[in-house]
Amino acid sequence: KHGEIREAIIHELDRGVTALSATSGYMNEPTEMIFSVISNREVPKIEKLIHTIDPESFMVVNRVSEVSGRGFSMKKRYR
Repeated sequence: KHGEIREAIIHELDRGVTALSATSGYMNEPTEMIFSVISNREVPKIEKLIHTIDPESFMVVNRVSEVSGRGFSMKKRYR
């Protein structure tokens, strides 16, 4: 349900996403990945949001030491 999750992150969390086409390693099947950078305080909210849409979703949460670019170190642009 990557499309629904992508839309929810964009519209409910006001965060950008990058959609990546991938292949699952174990089943060797095409899949879609969504990459998004959020703050620590948003982790519980995004976990709940994603699991509400797809309870079987797989998430990886990593700490990053620096983020730069539009929306973080530069002003966001809205369409």
